[in-house]
Formats: sequence, C-alpha cells, structure tokens
Amino acid sequence: MPSDHAQFMGFIAIFSILTYRFLQHQRPQLILPPKIALTIPLSVALFVCYSRYAIGVHSLEQVLVGFVVGVIFAFFWYFLGAILYPSYSGRLESILHRKID
Repeated sequence: MPSDHAQFMGFIAIFSILTYRFLQHQRPQLILPPKIALTIPLSVALFVCYSRYAIGVHSLEQVLVGFVVGVIFAFFWYFLGAILYPSYSGRLESILHRKID
C-alpha cells in the first residue's frame, strides 16, 4: 500500500505551490518571497516522507508511490479548479467585495 502520509504531503506541497503561482499573478502584494513560498512546503513534505521510511513504517517504494499519487491528484484538482474558476469568478468577486450593512 502506498503511504497515505506521503500522498497527503505530495498533494499539499504541489497544490500549495501551484496556488502560490496563481496568487502571485492575482495579488502580488500578498505573496511571500518565492524562495520561502517554494521551500517550506517541499521541505515539510520531504521531511514527512523521509520519516515514514526512516521509522520503518513504509518501504521506499511505498513512500515514492504515495508521493507521486499525491502529486497527480494535486495537478488534477488544481486544473479542475482552473477550468471551473472562470464560470464562478463573477459570483466570487461579488461575494468577496460585498459590503456588510
């Protein structure tokens, strides 16, 4: 069985990097420096993946397969959201910028 922890961390790391790249173009004033924004999720993901292997819970192959599955799902969900985003962008903008009376 692939490592669930590696799968989750692969998903979170790649999805957060893809989201960072998207937000970098949408709202540059809210963005961390690129080196920090890319290093943190990858470092945490690699640490968790290594820990699963180091403590002997999973083999190297299980960790690698789990990480790759997580990366594939991250790309899938990110691009699905990117395809759906234009149809919802008008409604989201009106909700986000609505004044509360």
